[in-house]
Amino acid sequence: MQWKIPQETDLMVYFGRCLRAFICIVEWLALRAALTGEALVFVFELLVAVFSFMLIVHIYGAIKKDSVYYRNAGKHIVGGVAIVNAGLFPNSHP
Repeated sequence: MQWKIPQETDLMVYFGRCLRAFICIVEWLALRAALTGEALVFVFELLVAVFSFMLIVHIYGAIKKDSVYYRNAGKHIVGGVAIVNAGLFPNSHP
């Protein structure tokens, strides 16, 4: 498949919708864990995975130099949020 960018944006729109659906699921799980206290460890593990992959994607984009600066600055934000997430990680052994 050869997509003609920027004329053909269907695949980009599809990926954007899939990503929004995934983020809504993660947010729902986080809200449920915050309100009920259930599955706190799972949600934090999920967030570690999400932040790790986001950091990899941002670093890859920075290395390839195919992103504008403010997108590459996202790696610092993601890294900072990942550190906060690790610091707040609940103790799984009460």
